[in-house]
Amino acid sequence: MAEMPPAPELPELPELPPEAEWDAPPEATPTGAPSRRIAVARHATPPTDTAPPLRPPRYRHTPAPPPPVPPHAAQLRVRISVSAQGEPTAVEILESSGQSELDRRTRAWILARWSFYPARRADDSPAPSAVITRIIFEDAG
Repeated sequence: MAEMPPAPELPELPELPPEAEWDAPPEATPTGAPSRRIAVARHATPPTDTAPPLRPPRYRHTPAPPPPVPPHAAQLRVRISVSAQGEPTAVEILESSGQSELDRRTRAWILARWSFYPARRADDSPAPSAVITRIIFEDAG
């Protein structure tokens, strides 16, 4: 299997309050189901157009995708193309979870439910960009 090149250095984004990161409260877990945590790493790549931004995109609404079925630990890394309006326009799987169905569901979830504050150019106009994110599904038990 070919080794992947190292990921490029990405600028740090400001931390969002915990309530901005998660959509469902812990009590939404079905009774008897093991407790689990889903984490979303937050880093951004440079924009896809030629004018460099003054500020990278920021996460607006990123509800955690549903956990794998059957429950188990998994993770995947994605590159999300973000429009100048802050909407995800494409999701590329950079590192698969090893389950094509989980990858497909996560990609569809991001496209349907996530939104961003767009990257900004020096003149403060919005710019298209991309975000690289790692999504980690962890078993707590």
